[in-house]
Amino acid sequence: MGLVEKQVENAFQPVLTPYPEAKRLALECLYKAKRFITELSTFISDDFAKWKARGHGKVDAWQMTSVCVRRIFEEIHSERIVAQDGYNHQDVAFTTARILWATWKAHMVMDCYLKHQFYEHPAVATVLARYLVDNYVKPDDAVSAKVNHLEKTLNTLQGQVSQLKNADKENKQYKGEYKQQFKGKTAKFACIPKDE
Repeated sequence: MGLVEKQVENAFQPVLTPYPEAKRLALECLYKAKRFITELSTFISDDFAKWKARGHGKVDAWQMTSVCVRRIFEEIHSERIVAQDGYNHQDVAFTTARILWATWKAHMVMDCYLKHQFYEHPAVATVLARYLVDNYVKPDDAVSAKVNHLEKTLNTLQGQVSQLKNADKENKQYKGEYKQQFKGKTAKFACIPKDE
């Protein structure tokens, strides 16, 4: 980024040296644009990581992040369009004014996004909400499949525990009936299990 900044600065340095106000303004725009790009890069990385941490796949996370970034660039472009195809050889002052106006308007948009730290900007929230409603990207199904499998396993184990309890009750009841039958009688080969 520093190399690009130096190249741009060197490009307008010879032209703007006799005009200190214009040079100062150009440098300020350059530094603001650099800050915007740096913050935007951080936003992109953080936003992607946030969607991944919430259980979305890589493709879905990039789609949601790119929808936001596209909206940001669309808004900047809509301000810069004033200067598009606006070069007029006969009226250089008017052309210059249009280019400056478009540049400053674009910088106002960038400042607004920086002020809201991207996430809090109404345009980002709106476009993301619209995208989610239109596409309803669900978190990874593998997680919900694992939860469903665990629930089924739990239900099966609970059923088996209930069956064992019922079998134990029946076994105890049977032992009681068996003892009642032979109460007071002795049998040579009778094997009565001990109560536990």
